[in-house]
Amino acid sequence: MAKARPRLSGRAFSRSLGLAALAMLALSACQQAPPPPRFPPLSFRTGTPIALDVRAVDVRDEYNPPLRAPNVEHQFPETPATAVRQWAIDRLKPTGGANTAVLTLKKASAVEQALATETGVTATFTKQQATKVTGTIEAVLSIRGADGRQVATTDARVSRSTTLPEQMSLNERDVALYNFNKDLLTSFDQQMTQNIEQYLGGYLR
Repeated sequence: MAKARPRLSGRAFSRSLGLAALAMLALSACQQAPPPPRFPPLSFRTGTPIALDVRAVDVRDEYNPPLRAPNVEHQFPETPATAVRQWAIDRLKPTGGANTAVLTLKKASAVEQALATETGVTATFTKQQATKVTGTIEAVLSIRGADGRQVATTDARVSRSTTLPEQMSLNERDVALYNFNKDLLTSFDQQMTQNIEQYLGGYLR
C-alpha cells in the first residue's frame, strides 16, 4: 500500500514559494547582467613615428596620483599616465647618435566635481548631467647630450572636460571614461607633435 506524501502547512508552502521566487529572480539577474566591457590598450601607431637623433628614449613619471576623491584617474580602465608612456613607445623612435630623449610626465590627472541638478516633476523625466570630469596632462620632452646636459627642450599641456549623466551603470561609466581618456591623449599627441616640430626640429630625422 502506497504511503501518503506529507502535506506542507500553509506557512511552509508559502515559504517554499518565496524561496523559489527569490532563486528565480537571482538567476534571472545573473543571466541579464551584462559582462564588464573589455578595452584595448590605447595605441598611437597609426601616425608616422617621430624619428629623433637620439640613441634612446627615457620616460620618467613624476606624477604622484592621490588615489582619492576628487581625483578619479585611478578609476579609468587605463590611466592617463599609462597612456602617455605608451605614446612615447609608439611615437618616439630613436635613430642612433649620442643624445638621449627624456620624456618627463609632470601631471596626468582627472578630477571629478558634482554639478547642480534640478529637482521636481520635470527632473523626474529628464536625465541630467550629474558630474564633470576634467583631465590634464603635462609633459616635458628634452634632448640631453652624451654628458647628460640638456641641449633642447619642449613641452605640452592639454586639458579637456566632459560631463557624465546621473544614474550611469559601472559599465557605462567605464566606457565614458575610456573614450574621454582617448580624446585627452589625442589632444596631447597633436600638441606635443606640433611643439616637437617647432622647437626640436634640429633633432628630427
